[in-house]
Amino acid sequence: MSRFRDLPAAIFGRFGEKLVARALRDVNVGVIASFKFSGENDNEAPALEFHDKRIVIPDFDAVKDRRRFWLELKTYKEPQWNRSHRCLVHGISARHYDEYVSIERNSGTPAYLGVLEVVSGSLIVGNAPMSESTKYPCLCGCENNSAACELRAKWGSSYPQWYFRRDQFTEWLKLGKDEHTRLQSEHEKISHVLRRHGSKRETAKPGVFSVRVDPWTWTCLPCDVVGTGDPSAHKCKNPQEWRSGFWVQRLRWAFPTSTIEQLRELVTRPIERAQLTKWLGSSWLPAGDLR
Repeated sequence: MSRFRDLPAAIFGRFGEKLVARALRDVNVGVIASFKFSGENDNEAPALEFHDKRIVIPDFDAVKDRRRFWLELKTYKEPQWNRSHRCLVHGISARHYDEYVSIERNSGTPAYLGVLEVVSGSLIVGNAPMSESTKYPCLCGCENNSAACELRAKWGSSYPQWYFRRDQFTEWLKLGKDEHTRLQSEHEKISHVLRRHGSKRETAKPGVFSVRVDPWTWTCLPCDVVGTGDPSAHKCKNPQEWRSGFWVQRLRWAFPTSTIEQLRELVTRPIERAQLTKWLGSSWLPAGDLR
């Protein structure tokens, strides 16, 4: 089983952290880079440890203008669009958000969210601590009503997020031209797997919004049709080329040695949804009624 820190997305995240650690020092911010400390066997997240609990800490313990604060860094391609509130947002997992709010409460030190944007090359930091910032539970505006959520109905989610308005962030710095180019190059290498969170996602207990999968159901990925029983009689009535390409890119992670042609042939046939779950995890299941 691969460790999370060995997955492409985690490696890219550490690359962003290293760039920001150097850039912060250049603008007179003192930092203790928490990501450098990961347990005796390099297998634990840095944490504040008590007798009866341990709380994962943000990426940086920082000082600026004689003021100390925690800074959690996320490296994202660009902000996303919240349709209901009509604003650009950046997100963080609800699990990590809870950890960092707990850090604030236990240490008396505010914790801020920082985002390094691949497209703009900007490091932006929240204007207020995470615990005091306005946040939204979804991109579609469902306000955490899972039954009404279009995104969760289509993809499912065992990885709920909180989203913060981008206009509540301030730009602290821009990467130099060489650093920005390197960041974009590293992102391009792993862009097709960034929404995958590794083997733990497949074996974890179902989350609040997980999709239940009956073992006898199948799905046709090009036309987004779900059925039961023998799939051999199925004929694509409305195949979508973009949808086929989407699933080919997802399966490249699960089958790194397969060619694009081989993966394209694979997705043209109905696939058992239980098998698709083994390959990609429940959060990547397509929409459809499970009868």
